[in-house]
Amino acid sequence: MNKRFLLAGMMTVGALLLQARAEDLQLFQASQDGEEAWVWGGAKVKLKDGKLLVSLHNSEGAAGDTYVAARFPYFPNGKVGFVVGQVTAGDYTLQVLGFKNNVHVATVPLISHATDAGKKSFTLKDAGLNNEVDEILFKVWVGGATNAAVVFDDLTYSLPLESYTTLFDEHFHKMESWQNESLVLNTTGNEAVITLKPDTTFGSILLPKQFPLQSGMKLLWNIVRIDNGDATLQFVGFDKDGKYVKSMDGAKNVRNGWYVVSLPDPAWPPEVASVQIKLWVGGQAAATARFGRLLVIKLAS
Repeated sequence: MNKRFLLAGMMTVGALLLQARAEDLQLFQASQDGEEAWVWGGAKVKLKDGKLLVSLHNSEGAAGDTYVAARFPYFPNGKVGFVVGQVTAGDYTLQVLGFKNNVHVATVPLISHATDAGKKSFTLKDAGLNNEVDEILFKVWVGGATNAAVVFDDLTYSLPLESYTTLFDEHFHKMESWQNESLVLNTTGNEAVITLKPDTTFGSILLPKQFPLQSGMKLLWNIVRIDNGDATLQFVGFDKDGKYVKSMDGAKNVRNGWYVVSLPDPAWPPEVASVQIKLWVGGQAAATARFGRLLVIKLAS
């Protein structure tokens, strides 16, 4: 083989690997999810000219809040970006609320009573949240004026993958890797569209690949949308000799969003040495699930 072509090929592969390692996995993007992603409190969120306008909803209050309805997994090296286009009046505050086992345990400000526009970026481990937190929620406040309002271009939350080794990455473009046990599978764009078979209330698909358990493993599962039902992610456990031990729920009866499971779980039988992944969909006859992505990663050594 010509050395120049060999070198060029090696450089191309190296660049692709570097690009993969450098990916920031987007867990939330406000500009994409729109105003429907927010819950109104003392402030409201409206889409205006492609941007999100947060304004006081409670005229009697000096300040008001609105927050993203979904919670997100906490990663210490997770990145938060907030791009403010204009402060119409008053000031704004951006908070991160931390939860542990579904209980609110911490609130930390990323931005406090700011009046300037522009882009601000943060790493969660620098915000003051401790490692006991397992989920976070984003809240925006406006105040300081009776007509306080801020227009922001985007609020994002992403996970840099350069510190992780990717063991599996499923985009659900095709479903050849999965054994369909009792569902109807289709793909459209960048997601799998899964429905129930007639006269059934649930079904599953199985990934035959077995993942040997390693310290620091995490599974990340993105459900784009589920209508008329819910989904469960299950691990099928095997011992070191490949003998079936037990099936364990990882994320049970869930709907839209990102879900993160740490492997192995301390509650699992100690003899479980490897797992397969099984995805269940259940609900009404018209149940439809759209799966966006599934990754298995571990901290790089």
